[in-house]
Amino acid sequence: NANDFTIVLSGALYDMAGYELAFRGIGAEYIGDPANNFNVFKGNITGNNSKINLNYISDVRRGLKNIGLINQMRIEKQTDACVISDITLSGNVVNTNGKSDAVSLENTYGESLNGYTAAGLIGKMTSVSNIDGSAFVTAPYNYYFKNINTDGLTVKSMEAAGGIIGRLEIHNGTDYKVCYGFDDCTIKDTTCIASADVGGIIASFQNPYNVTFSDCDINGLKLEGKGIYRFTYNNRD
Repeated sequence: NANDFTIVLSGALYDMAGYELAFRGIGAEYIGDPANNFNVFKGNITGNNSKINLNYISDVRRGLKNIGLINQMRIEKQTDACVISDITLSGNVVNTNGKSDAVSLENTYGESLNGYTAAGLIGKMTSVSNIDGSAFVTAPYNYYFKNINTDGLTVKSMEAAGGIIGRLEIHNGTDYKVCYGFDDCTIKDTTCIASADVGGIIASFQNPYNVTFSDCDINGLKLEGKGIYRFTYNNRD
């Protein structure tokens, strides 16, 4: 169970260039087996200024819908507080369900959705419905991202592609009091391509009201998709 612990990186370069079909991501979701839908990550990562060069290619043989360094994260109660800090992401994250003509996404922006998301850090973040919203969080954020950067990253996906997060999802009517903070994050020389939603930090989420950005910057961002938001989110009605 990928929950309730802290991953501490050494400050080194983690080069995944030769492992595109071997790396599965943290908190992998195995589509088709409901028992594995809860195999998501809820913990902390202390990056110590590590650099991670991703080469994460998810095709139809692997059956993953949400991919990134962390495939999925999940908040389960109002007092949960997860911190991820001091990581720079580069390389390629591609989630196109085995289609060899992935570049066609940038030309057609068709409604080939089916929930496929991708991002450098987290494919999808969810909040479950047992959060009652009665108390404010203690962090003061449920999720806090400090000094998370992209530099030379390309993300492609069938539906949503983001530099840091693909989709932020409120699950089963959860009260909109889950809080997210981004501090000192930089998007640099990054490309996000999808058939629907793309974004520099977050490609798509349901509720923008509890997200705070502080000292974040974008320098060299290319977005191609149907719904584009350069900095934070695109919410399609």
